[in-house]
Order: sequence, then structure tokens, then C-alpha cells
Amino acid sequence: MKSQISNLKSQISNRKLRYQHPFGQPRGIAVMAAVVTLAILSLLMSAIAWQLLANRRMLLHREYQLQAEHLARTGIEHAAAALLVNAEGNFEKTLELLPASSVRVEARSEAESPSIYRVTSEARYPTDAADYVTRSMTRLISRQVNEGKVKLQMVNDEK
Repeated sequence: MKSQISNLKSQISNRKLRYQHPFGQPRGIAVMAAVVTLAILSLLMSAIAWQLLANRRMLLHREYQLQAEHLARTGIEHAAAALLVNAEGNFEKTLELLPASSVRVEARSEAESPSIYRVTSEARYPTDAADYVTRSMTRLISRQVNEGKVKLQMVNDEK
């Protein structure tokens, strides 16, 4: 019986040796590898998120630029419509064509030629943002009346 017990003890001790880590290193190395991998992945995801936010801000600012440019053009068109109706033509207006926008339109007749008007349009968009965009346009418009019909024509600025 003693020989059987010693035989069983030797088998148990042999099994313990078989289940030890093959290189004798601690088992926590897998946890450390997982932590390092998660740290690298979180840094990568942070960089991607930052890049997406920067691109979003850039696109929003580009939208502001385009909107301000179109508002300035609309101001010129508004002044041209006013010149079609009004023979006096000298005016200065501030318009809000869109919410959070401001367009200042000014039309003045030229001193050397009263039928030519210098029209300036300055648009600001959006007025409620800290990084608003301002665009300005100036055009020379000739107003001619022939047989009761008013005709407007853009004039090249030679100055």
C-alpha cells in the first residue's frame, strides 16, 4: 500500500511539472501585452478623432467663406435692382438676407459721370460666430435711360 501511495505521489508531482509554464515566466505577461495593445489603440483612436474634428472645422469655415461670397454678390444684385427703379441711385442699406448674416450695400454716383454708379457690397457671415467671414465686392454700373426703358451695364474699372 505504501508503494502505491508513493507511486501516486510521484505521478502527481510529475503532473505538476507538466503544467508549469514552459519558459518559467510569470503568467501576467499576457495581461501586460493586452494593456500595451489597448494603450496603442487608444492613442491611434485619439489621433483619428482629432483629425476628424480638424477637418470638420475646416469645412465649416469654407462654408462660411462661400456663403459670405454669395451674400456679397447678392448685395450687388440688390443694388442693381434698386438702380433700375430709382433714378437718384445714391443709397446705403444694411440687409439681413439670411439669419445670422449682415450685408451692407452702398451705391454712389461717380463725380465725373453721374450715370455711372460705384456699388460696394460687404457681407459678413455668420454674425453670431467668433470666426465670422467678411467678403467685399465693388462694381461699376452704368445706368442709361432710353425711351423710358432703363438699362444697366457693368463697366470695366480702369483705375
